[in-house]
Amino acid sequence: MTVQNNYNEEIKTYTLVYDLNKKENIDIPSQFNNDFNYTFYIKNYLRNKIRNNQDYKTSILINYLSPEIFKNVYLSDYGIIFRTDFNTIFGAQRIVLPFSELRGTLKRKSILKKLIED
Repeated sequence: MTVQNNYNEEIKTYTLVYDLNKKENIDIPSQFNNDFNYTFYIKNYLRNKIRNNQDYKTSILINYLSPEIFKNVYLSDYGIIFRTDFNTIFGAQRIVLPFSELRGTLKRKSILKKLIED
């Protein structure tokens, strides 16, 4: 869902990740093993993707991007998507964390584990 404030033209994106079978929100960080430091891993993953992506090499864009601005998190068939809010200069940027890179980090009964195995 995208909400635009008419007063300052700022566009914010709000993401809801929902399990239709269980009829409840999915808290993505809680899907991982207790000994897995989700925040640390995600920050480093995003930082490395920003640093190594050729599309992000322009100085103005590299100064705009940081792991903290990829705050919208949702699921796709490919993996976990981290997306920025829409920006009038840069648009919406996104980084995909493939499910295949998460093997061994998920709880046994995680909904994400079921997506990886399917």
